[in-house]
Amino acid sequence: FEKTSGVTVLSMKQQKAGKIDKKNKEDFTRIAYTLSLDADAFQLLALLDEIESHPRLMSVTQLKLQGKTGNFLEIGPQTRSLAREKFTNFKYHSFDIVDTYGPDFVGDITKRNDAIPDGYFDCISCMDVLEHVLNPFEAVAELRRITRDGGYVMLSSPLNLRIHGPIPDCWRFTEHGYKSLLRDWDIEQI
Repeated sequence: FEKTSGVTVLSMKQQKAGKIDKKNKEDFTRIAYTLSLDADAFQLLALLDEIESHPRLMSVTQLKLQGKTGNFLEIGPQTRSLAREKFTNFKYHSFDIVDTYGPDFVGDITKRNDAIPDGYFDCISCMDVLEHVLNPFEAVAELRRITRDGGYVMLSSPLNLRIHGPIPDCWRFTEHGYKSLLRDWDIEQI
């Protein structure tokens, strides 16, 4: 992260030695973060927005789907686990272009993936993936094909963030870009 973002995160932890009483505020672990910014202020704002937006988007969608079950797909999760933790009422599946992290499906989201039937997923998480694909319109078409009618797709990508890995990093989408990409979808901005 530090190599691609220009932001260095240093953390310091302090806690009392010995047994910790979780009811006593004095005994809670205290964590302070220092950010060293090698880029400009927009990089820091983009980082903070990304840290805040993913949990918020997932929490709002989780509330909408509370009590429902079905199939959930996370695209490009690498080592992230927030979706797996939040959507426990769904059968979790993962998808990535490489098998490095052991996904359930290996493929290119810009192509038809015959291992996945039409309308198979009730909810899909595609966070910080679209900026890396060569053809985002084809990726959105494949997302549409594999999402059931009435299903949900959580979609995000950075706008004000420098080029980052995995390479290629091809796109930045404005509100207008998303509206064009998702012109056949009902869009709910969170």
